[in-house]
Amino acid sequence: MAHDHDHHHGSSYYLDQLCTIAACGALGVIAILMAWSRDASGNVRLSYILAPQFHTPVLVGGVALILLAAVRAVCIWQEAGRAGAPGHAHEHGHDHHRHDHAHEHAHHDHAHHEHGHDHGHEHRHEHAHGHDHDHGWTPARYAVLMLPIVLFFLNLPNSGFSAERFQPGFNTKLEGESLQDVKTKGGGQAIDLAFKELSNAALVPETRAALEGQTGRLKGMFSPQGSAKEFTLFRVKMNCCAADAIPLEVRIISAENITKIDAKQWVEVEGQIQFRKLVGKEKYLPVLQLKSADQVKKIAPLSEYEF
Repeated sequence: MAHDHDHHHGSSYYLDQLCTIAACGALGVIAILMAWSRDASGNVRLSYILAPQFHTPVLVGGVALILLAAVRAVCIWQEAGRAGAPGHAHEHGHDHHRHDHAHEHAHHDHAHHEHGHDHGHEHRHEHAHGHDHDHGWTPARYAVLMLPIVLFFLNLPNSGFSAERFQPGFNTKLEGESLQDVKTKGGGQAIDLAFKELSNAALVPETRAALEGQTGRLKGMFSPQGSAKEFTLFRVKMNCCAADAIPLEVRIISAENITKIDAKQWVEVEGQIQFRKLVGKEKYLPVLQLKSADQVKKIAPLSEYEF
């Protein structure tokens, strides 16, 4: 038997492998940059689309992807070296089963009984197996892999597009007069507040009673409410990713006009904590009531999301 094995990878195979390695390596680099680098506002790029608990897994995944791409690159290098070495195509020649049998039998010296048997058997089996593997190169398959890379170099995600859907003001109406008298608690010492803290407090009567009348300090984005003395301070709550983000709002009511502040401008507000009931609803909204416009100060941008 003759076996001729020719294992051959066409040039398109190596091109396909190299492109895959390059794309995967680039994805790993982008994952690391997204989880590590910060934008002009000082925010981690990944924070615009993922909650912080997922940043470390993305960073680790990026490192692992780069290592796997490097290992595969070494394997392809060695494979290409073996393919170009002499004697890679090998032929096994097996020529067998040639039997010439001459049998002459004389039985008991019987006259005229002579049996001559001549068995000529010639068997020649030759098998030639040619294996030629040539995988076609299809650039379209890399479109999905390249999409995150292209978006990153287009400076996406960023603080601009993630908050655009929350641009319109909140048009909820509150019961009662705009300015209300509430007994001051805590001696007027301001406490730093978080949007989630105030939102959760609005749901629990005991917590509302404990915070009502205290002085609080809150940072958020400015959203006009249609009046120079009233606006909404808001931030976006993200539990998992940007898809499940929802706006958290605190109404700001001032005794003086608030001017020269643009929509989505980051401000710090200090005022008395109140909780007002929404018109026609069994729901309370947190409110900070101000004595003067000086209690509203512009600040540098922060992360849009509160986690």
